[in-house]
Amino acid sequence: MFDTIIIPTILLTFTIPQFSTLLNLLIYISLTILLLLRLLHLLNLLYNLSPTSKTTLSTFYGSGGHTTELLLLLKVLNLDPLTTKTINYCGLDDPRSQKIISKSPNHYYLPRSRYVLQSWLTTPFTALWSLAYTFVLVIYEQIIEPSDIILSNGPGTGLIVLACFRVSNWVLGTGTRLIYVESWCRVRRLSLTGRLGARIVDRFGVCWSGVEGPGRELLDGVMFESDTKINNKTTPPKITHKKPRIAYSTLLMLGVWLALTFQ
Repeated sequence: MFDTIIIPTILLTFTIPQFSTLLNLLIYISLTILLLLRLLHLLNLLYNLSPTSKTTLSTFYGSGGHTTELLLLLKVLNLDPLTTKTINYCGLDDPRSQKIISKSPNHYYLPRSRYVLQSWLTTPFTALWSLAYTFVLVIYEQIIEPSDIILSNGPGTGLIVLACFRVSNWVLGTGTRLIYVESWCRVRRLSLTGRLGARIVDRFGVCWSGVEGPGRELLDGVMFESDTKINNKTTPPKITHKKPRIAYSTLLMLGVWLALTFQ
């Protein structure tokens, strides 16, 4: 009865892809990881994301004065806790920021990209570690519950957070909007973080007319487009997740992966 073993035809056609160069192998592995992340995110969108869920606002609390400025900005916005969920990030070495965000049920601590008085020779190493750590954390959080908006006002680690959210938009197909607000101390010229961040964000806010320019908006009390205000409380706009677009692009990636696998 068990003398013959029946093997499905599809298993007979499956072979481990042969790669002529290491680069081709790395491309295949990267595509496989990207496809798995996309599938996880798509499944989450299809089964877990309710159209009536709260707007999710992610914020990054920088060290020192950056935290104070962000707290004052959020105080002016007066977010409605009934319609807005916040996810907070801050540096590992900033006790004040940690104490502030620890009150939130959704908070994460990130390694800094550069420390005060740190040599520029060692900065690339700490920046790369911060980038890798933050990227994994952001991808995880975006798969579980994509943020509608990420708000940052620097410093360097805040730029890394924004960059990770931008890449997560490309990798997962999310539509998180990136908003950067330049420090109030910058009255004539942008900071290095601001000059770099202006290239990747969706909205760039400045506090003084002296630093206005192309792509920079002078804050006039309205931080988000299409704000909804009820009893002077603000509800930031919720993004529309384009499920068909994400599904089609995921299917295209799946087709490429299958073509490489069963070649």
